[in-house]
Amino acid sequence: MSSALRELRADILRRPVLIGMIGAGIVLGISGPFDTLRQLTLIPRVLYWVFVACATFSLGNLIIILISNRLPKSKTWARLVYTIPAIGIAVTLLLFVTNALVFDVWPETMGEAVTLLLIVTAISAVIEVATVLLQTQPINQPPEIMARLPLEKRGALVALSATDHYVDVATSKGNTLILLRLADAIKEAGEDGLQVHRSHWIALAQVKAARRDAGRVILTMSNDAEIPVSRSYLPAVKDAGLLPNSRMDAS
Repeated sequence: MSSALRELRADILRRPVLIGMIGAGIVLGISGPFDTLRQLTLIPRVLYWVFVACATFSLGNLIIILISNRLPKSKTWARLVYTIPAIGIAVTLLLFVTNALVFDVWPETMGEAVTLLLIVTAISAVIEVATVLLQTQPINQPPEIMARLPLEKRGALVALSATDHYVDVATSKGNTLILLRLADAIKEAGEDGLQVHRSHWIALAQVKAARRDAGRVILTMSNDAEIPVSRSYLPAVKDAGLLPNSRMDAS
């Protein structure tokens, strides 16, 4: 949970995200949907909607991080099956509590509660599907992390490995140490890879072989580097089809 909260904090403190949340709250506050135009004056209404926009985005993003960290990175669309209803339920409950505190009202009937839940879930579905589609990288577009490397080291991305406060970026043209958290490096690496260890991420297309060594699974990369697979990431490695048989287990 602590790592998820750190990741959430890093996401929401980015300037475009902050501007987007606050901007959406201001627009909603001025327009006054859901009868808030009648119930609140301008300043309280804007503050209410800014809070709702920031709180619902943050809660939804936290749910996405928590679920994504427990499912294979390669299962992007499958994760939506879990994230969309979870966000719908959590955000609806948040709105119930917020409206009770601000307006001293709860849904009068089960029908009203279900209607709000369906609306929130539908909105989250549209946002999540659109986000996945927008994040799909065009063919031949280099990963964002390549911009951090010297020109002579910009080749096919092979692996990322945490080394103290640095990340060792391995490409087909060599290795480069950059000052960056592994979690942030993985975000910039794109979707064509998989974290296989708390300290290692690999590009799926660059795995040359897999073997069992003293009870552990070892992946051999195209640059001949050997990357261990830890127990917690073994199911994701199996789902990605990297293991030749089900008897390979990490210790």
